Amino acid sequence: MPNAHITIDDAEVAGKVLKIMDALDDLDDVVNVHTNADITADI
Repeated sequence: MPNAHITIDDAEVAGKVLKIMDALDDLDDVVNVHTNADITADI
């Protein structure tokens, strides 16, 4: 678990974070993808 969380409240940045997480998850050698980003529910 990360010690520090980063709050993301910008829709464009949140989209980029989710896009890279999906791309990493699609790689065959990747088992788990984790982030310390806390995307707000308003987005």
